[in-house]
Amino acid sequence: MIPNPYAPPESRASPPASNVRLFGATAILLHAILLSPAAGALMAAVNYRRLGDAAGFRRALALYVVPSVALLFFSIAAAANRGRVLLVFGAQILLAYALFREQRPLVERHVAAGGRRARWYLATLVALLVLMVGLVVWQVLDPGIRPASA
Repeated sequence: MIPNPYAPPESRASPPASNVRLFGATAILLHAILLSPAAGALMAAVNYRRLGDAAGFRRALALYVVPSVALLFFSIAAAANRGRVLLVFGAQILLAYALFREQRPLVERHVAAGGRRARWYLATLVALLVLMVGLVVWQVLDPGIRPASA
């Protein structure tokens, strides 16, 4: 049989919504506020990756992960200045809210189509482990801070 040249192109089959688990928008918001905007941004990027949306994944990396890492370094540099700390905190809140606004409709459509939510507490455990390892490495590498000997 000859294929119809006027038929719409066949789209690449995406996985069924029930097989993909997405992090909820509220979980992303809370991770971005309570841990770091980088944690929430990475969760949003993972959502796009799980859906197979390469453009959304790259956009999340460019618009959220890179700025949140930059905010993290800026907050370390601005730790001595109270005004800058408040500015960085405000920028982190705005970034977290932007993540929430972007992810809420995506997750709602996914759940309405029969999809499931990912387990946010696993992401929290991983983030806390990375934070603890980072603190240990920082303490080992920073010669200026040593515990007082008894």
